[in-house]
Amino acid sequence: MSRDEFEAIVHNLLSRFEQPLAIENIEYYVSLSVGLNQFDVTIHVVKELIAGADVAMFQAKQIVGNNCAWYNTTIGKEFNQAHELELDLIKARKAKEFYPNF
Repeated sequence: MSRDEFEAIVHNLLSRFEQPLAIENIEYYVSLSVGLNQFDVTIHVVKELIAGADVAMFQAKQIVGNNCAWYNTTIGKEFNQAHELELDLIKARKAKEFYPNF
């Protein structure tokens, strides 16, 4: 299956979430974010494939509504940088390295 064919299937799935779901006369709006990754020679274990799709899913969630995003190295680098910054901030807070500066 080609990447385009696979993406068409995903977009078909996403389109099914455009209308609200009616349950007991109450409408519920559900959104769907899909992260996609493609197996290639740089991926050595399935865990890496899933991790990339997970990062792409967070990218898709940043766009309002039903969306999908493909993993790529740029997204991966941005995610890793943000994660490292978050870890540094947690360590700094625990070490009480923050102080008010007026």
